Amino acid sequence: MVSDGIDRLGFLIHDVQRLMRKRFEARASGLGLSSAQWRLLVRVAKEDGVAQARLAELLEIEPISVSRLVDR
Repeated sequence: MVSDGIDRLGFLIHDVQRLMRKRFEARASGLGLSSAQWRLLVRVAKEDGVAQARLAELLEIEPISVSRLVDR
């Protein structure tokens, strides 16, 4: 019984996250940014002088992916 509630909560959280991402991407597309690019820009703005390797850790992506995002 309790696990049913936890499973439902997990589903609802996932669904809300999906809807929020979809709405964000619709708005950000007007700026020509993907959600990944936006996340990168926010991190760079918050952490002046942050290294690429640290950005990769913070964004939970590979360092090469940070390079590709910056190139865009």
